[in-house]
Formats: sequence, C-alpha cells, structure tokens
Amino acid sequence: MPTLSAETRFPLGFFRAWTVWRPAGQVIVYPKQERPPAPLPSARATPGGLAQSRRTQGAEVDGIRGYRRGDPMKLVFWKKAAKSLEAGGDLVSRDTSASAQYELWLDWQSCGTLSPEDRLSRLTAWVVAADRAGVNYGLQLPGFSIFRDHGEAHRRQCLEALALWN
Repeated sequence: MPTLSAETRFPLGFFRAWTVWRPAGQVIVYPKQERPPAPLPSARATPGGLAQSRRTQGAEVDGIRGYRRGDPMKLVFWKKAAKSLEAGGDLVSRDTSASAQYELWLDWQSCGTLSPEDRLSRLTAWVVAADRAGVNYGLQLPGFSIFRDHGEAHRRQCLEALALWN
C-alpha cells in the first residue's frame, strides 16, 4: 500500500500539524474476471479411473450410491429415490462400473490465442465458476500446477496464484 500523509492547519492556519503513515499490510489484487465468462472447459475422463460399484448389506453389488452434486438426472434411480425420499432419506444415483471419473483442469493452454492478461481473466472466471459449481478442479499455469481439489482454501490458493503469476 502507498505511503499516506495527513496535515491540518486548524484552527487559525498559523501552524501546520502533519504525519506520514506507512502501512505494513500487503494487498493481493486478483485478476479481473472475464465478462461474460466463457463456458468451463470440458472435463477429461481419468485414464483407468472407473468408479467401483458399492456393496450393500447382502454382499451383493447394488449399483447405487447417494446422489452427489453434479450427477446427471438420467443417473438418478427414481424408484429407489422415491422410496428413500418417502423414508426421509436422500436421492440415490446409479453407480455402475461403466461410469468414468472425470477431472476438470483449468489450463493456460486451453485459453487459445488470448493475450496473457486476457488468459488470466478467463482463468479467474473459470476458477470462480468451478468453485460455485462445487466440482474438483485443478489449475495449470506455465511452470506451475495446483492439484485438483475444492473449497474456499483451494479457490483462494488458485486466485492468489493467478494474481502473482508473471
């Protein structure tokens, strides 16, 4: 922060009282978000990352799990979901071995031919959008990566990396 000075000549203007203040704090300014924001890049399937089916009480593969935010509505198992909701439970989704795990990477290279400042703006908008969606995401900058995670601390870490990148 810049050095601030204050002075006064009150009450009669004969004398001047002044001070100089040098704040000790540091400020990080995040890059401006792109407006309107570009859609998030598509998530990539994890190689060999197939979801495992869950086992229930009878040691049989049931093929269902609790609904997770972001699950497509076509995977909701509506018959079991209706019974679960009637009993006070939550939605349930199909969990088959064919459902792949996806990972979302916000990559510098996926911003195309934009200028470095515009790339930072786009990546900032993507970090905020991915955080609002509640998905796991990672950030890749030239020579620097932040592994996939989610939450407030991860969002702050990604935004600080964008602010300090040069």
